[in-house]
Amino acid sequence: ATSQKGHAAVVSEEKSNQFLPDYDLGMAARSRYDMKEEDPDKAMEGISRLKKLDFAFVRRSNKQWTYSIICDRTEDSIRFVIDEVGRTKKISRDRWLKNIRRIQKSSSRHQADHSHHHKKHHHSRHHRRRSTSVPTRRMKLEP
Repeated sequence: ATSQKGHAAVVSEEKSNQFLPDYDLGMAARSRYDMKEEDPDKAMEGISRLKKLDFAFVRRSNKQWTYSIICDRTEDSIRFVIDEVGRTKKISRDRWLKNIRRIQKSSSRHQADHSHHHKKHHHSRHHRRRSTSVPTRRMKLEP
């Protein structure tokens, strides 16, 4: 029992930090800001550093980018689980740049900033609408 407990601790330590909390396996990318746009050299370097259990976006045959997890990899290829059913896609090194995008972890901050900005914008628009509707009513009442 002790060895199993030790093993479980090791597994939890190996948990990837390359994930987006608001995505589920197999989901299509909602925004290009969730994917890193990098120059080819930097992208290749980053992709080659990805490890088992890291998430990334994989381009499917329908050209859609799908949130996927690495289940196996070698020097020359990476195999991703691309949906909740367990379908996999193996991508060879020469196709990495075309078919793999690393996740943009700051996207959760971007979304938070965006929603905060949206609320602020919505509030000011609402405020403007109220202030313009008051004179409109007055003008109708005066004549």
